[in-house]
Amino acid sequence: MGIILAPILLYSVYIFITSLTTIVGLVKQKSLYFSEVSLGLLLSIIILGVFVFKYYKAGSAMFVEICLEVPLCAIILPYFIYQMMNKQSSLSFFSNTILVSIIFTSLLSLFLQSLLSYLKIM
Repeated sequence: MGIILAPILLYSVYIFITSLTTIVGLVKQKSLYFSEVSLGLLLSIIILGVFVFKYYKAGSAMFVEICLEVPLCAIILPYFIYQMMNKQSSLSFFSNTILVSIIFTSLLSLFLQSLLSYLKIM
């Protein structure tokens, strides 16, 4: 199972570092707005809330399931969407929001397992 999980988790870490350096560059250029950051945070909370609700309704969550679903659906897929949207300058607001969401989701997903343990789902 580690053969499957390791590349996904390593690619998620790579995406996090790439997104973080891009956001730092946008902050230095002063082209990142508060509305993008706040919507990115809200989007991250909604995405992780959907996962928590899904696991809560199912009554259980396996560690492998969390390690596969959260990085694929909440980090890797939004990064591909960001890459497509970033090519068009008219969609920079949405692409920046998705990029901020990737960063917040990466950071908040570190606490997902402890939250699920607290809710007695794991």
